Amino acid sequence: MKAVLSILLSFGLQVAFAACDTTLNSGASISNALSSVASGGTVCLNAGSYPSFNASVKKTAMTTVTVSPGVSRSAVTVGWVDVRDSQYLAFVGLTIAGGQVSIPGGAASSHIQFKGNAFTSSLNIFTPQNVNQDTLIDGNTFNNIGQGATEGRLGVRGYNNNIKNGVVISNNVFSGSGPSDGIQIIGGAYGTFIGPGNEFFNIKQSGCGSVHCDPIQFYGATHTTVDRNYFHNNSTGMMVNGGDGPMTVTNNVFDTDGEYPDQIVRAGTSGDIITHNTFSSGANIRFGDSLGTVSNATIRDNIITGRINLQYGQTMAGLGTIDHNLIGDQAIGTGGLQGQPTYTGGSKPTTVSGFKLTSSSKGYKVASDNTDMGISVSGGPTTLTAPTNMNQI
Repeated sequence: MKAVLSILLSFGLQVAFAACDTTLNSGASISNALSSVASGGTVCLNAGSYPSFNASVKKTAMTTVTVSPGVSRSAVTVGWVDVRDSQYLAFVGLTIAGGQVSIPGGAASSHIQFKGNAFTSSLNIFTPQNVNQDTLIDGNTFNNIGQGATEGRLGVRGYNNNIKNGVVISNNVFSGSGPSDGIQIIGGAYGTFIGPGNEFFNIKQSGCGSVHCDPIQFYGATHTTVDRNYFHNNSTGMMVNGGDGPMTVTNNVFDTDGEYPDQIVRAGTSGDIITHNTFSSGANIRFGDSLGTVSNATIRDNIITGRINLQYGQTMAGLGTIDHNLIGDQAIGTGGLQGQPTYTGGSKPTTVSGFKLTSSSKGYKVASDNTDMGISVSGGPTTLTAPTNMNQI
């Protein structure tokens, strides 16, 4: 039985380092090693630089490329990683110069993981077929990276899919302007799951020049879930206006720096679910623009310290169901409250856990489900742990 060394990353992601089946030195071919190692095996990399990986390698159990025991992530750099239509490959704890998942317009990969890596260039995920391709992007850093195949440093490109693509983006850090969006989803990608535990910060338009950059942007996305993430000190939040299918946004913190208080801009769609989020420091949700209005939305159990901003003929009555929200400028609908919350972390919390309501706060235990309005920070499946920046394994 292989001995396993478990390292707990600062995100709470546990990465298991198995005994090395093959160990490579700087300059060696990762693709050759992966082709030779048995399914479920581990290829370890000693300190140094390794050439780009561009191959289709199909395994029947998760086969891992990672640093050798005792070697830091920053000591191992790998060129562009293009897994094409590979199966059951994991790249863990490396410094990677960008990459690509699946073949654009061709075959999909399956069971691909990137965990605990530092990306120095963009990562592009294609979903060219109507399959659940089981792609996990977890615990990585995407700091000050430019655009890739989309306008995002992490891009998901669909092909007008009609089943869930199986792409999960969790526990990552997106910081600095790039210039690029943090995540951009385009092309009718279906069912991407963003969360839990991603942190978006310091994505500032002032650092983007002529490029418009947002933490998250949709430009043709459908049935996306954005769940348990932390947005702070960004110029914007989510730009998801026009032509997209319904989305679910739940248990996120949007803490505006005031530059552009509309932290969600939404238009031209129907059926959104926006629940149990905290929009702090005067943050708004905006509905309606030149691409149309929003209908049949459910907006419930949120804290919106600014207001619901209606534009381009959007009406409150046409928006959908609005109830049990604490809103800064007005009480709307059943269980609606007007005013400001008080947080256990003070007037300007610096961690997600600090946005828990005090027992004397407006919104405390009066949500539609008898919990607090705003995010849930304890208990059950909606637990949201404050992310911590990860620089080293």
